[in-house]
Amino acid sequence: MPNRISKKVTDLLKEHKAEVIEDLGASAFDLLTPQETAALAGVEETKRLPELIRQGWLEPAPGKDIGTAHQYYRWRAEFVRQYKKSINRKKVASSN
Repeated sequence: MPNRISKKVTDLLKEHKAEVIEDLGASAFDLLTPQETAALAGVEETKRLPELIRQGWLEPAPGKDIGTAHQYYRWRAEFVRQYKKSINRKKVASSN
């Protein structure tokens, strides 16, 4: 059974994927390096990316590796940037 964060991420992704892609237009499927992805997604460093993948926030672009590094679609990093904070705010509010 997936953890609660993964379930919430899956629900957010289903709800907002088309909207994020539409907002970005043609650049939605631009490929980003791990460094670019981390910067756009608002995480401190690339070593946090595996955690975001495990939770369902990110997914490497299929078959688009550069050596041993994955590439990511711009829309997925933008999705993290826009919606990850909303889950964190809900988590903090519910713990008070």
